[in-house]
Amino acid sequence: MCCKRFYFSLFIVFFFISAIAQDSTLEVKKLFVEADTIVHTYSNQIDSVEIAERISSREYFHLLKEDFISQVKSPITSTSKQWKKAAWWLSGVSIALMADRGIGGKMQEWKQQSTIVQKWSPRITHLGSYTGLFVLGAVGLTGVISRNKKLKTTVLLSAQSFITASAWTLFFKSITGRSRPDFLNHWRGPGYFFKAPADVQKSSWEYNSFPSGHTSTIFSIATVFARQYKNKPLIAIACYTTASLVGLTRIIENRHWASDVIAGAGLGYFCGTVVMNNFKKLAQKKAGMDRKRSVNFDTLLSGNSAHLYVNF
Repeated sequence: MCCKRFYFSLFIVFFFISAIAQDSTLEVKKLFVEADTIVHTYSNQIDSVEIAERISSREYFHLLKEDFISQVKSPITSTSKQWKKAAWWLSGVSIALMADRGIGGKMQEWKQQSTIVQKWSPRITHLGSYTGLFVLGAVGLTGVISRNKKLKTTVLLSAQSFITASAWTLFFKSITGRSRPDFLNHWRGPGYFFKAPADVQKSSWEYNSFPSGHTSTIFSIATVFARQYKNKPLIAIACYTTASLVGLTRIIENRHWASDVIAGAGLGYFCGTVVMNNFKKLAQKKAGMDRKRSVNFDTLLSGNSAHLYVNF
C-alpha cells in the first residue's frame, strides 16, 4: 500500500513539474483539475478494493442485525423504483397462482418424456439446500487459501443473505401453511405446519410449501455474488442461471407450485439486495475514515507560479 502511494506521489510531482513549466496560468489550473480527478479516482479505487474488504467479526454481526432491521423497515423506506419492482414481482406471483396446476402438470409431463431431466433435476435441486452450502463453503475455503479478500468477504455476505432469507422463508411458511403439490392444494393458515393434521395421513411438514426455501436461499446467494462482481457479467449470468434452474427443478420434482418458486426468487433477491446495500454503506463509512489517513494533495496558485503540498 505504501509503495503504491509512493509511486503515485512521484507521478503527481512530475505531473506538476511539467505543468509549472508552462506560461499560461489557465493551463496550470486545468492541469490541477485533472490531477484532482486522478487523486479522487485513486482514492475511490483504494476504498472499494482494499478498505471495503476488511470486515471484523463485530462489524459482521452488526451488519447482520442491520440487515433484519432494514428488511423490516423496507415497506416505509423503499423508493418508488423499488416499489415498482415489488409490484412486478407480486403480479408474477398472482398470475402463477392462477396457473399453478397447469404449470405443474406440464413439468411432470416433461420429466416423464426426458431422460436428461430425470437424471439431472434431482441433483440440481439440492443446490438450494445442503449441496449449495457445501459449494459455498468450498468457495470460501478457496478464498482463504488464495488470500482473496474479496472472495472471502463475498462468501461471508452470502452467509448473511442465506440466514435472513431462511428466516423470512420460515416466517411466511408458518403463516400460510400451504400444502405441497404432491399432496393437496390447501392453505391451512398461520402456524398450521407446526400442527399434526388429524384429517389426513400426512406429516405437518407437508404444509410449508409457500414460499420455496430452496429457491429463496439460492437466489439470496446469487444476488450477493452478482452485485459483488457486477464488473464481470458472466458471473451474474452463471449465478442467476443456476438459481433459476434450482427453482425450475423444485416444480419438476413436484415439491413446489410455480407461485412458491416465484415468491421465493423475489424474497431471495430482496434479502441479497438489502445485505449488499448495508455492506456498501459500511464500506463508504470506512472509506471516509480511511481517506483521512491517505495521501492529501493541496495546491496553491499565485500569479504564474504553482505550489504542490503533499501530506501523508
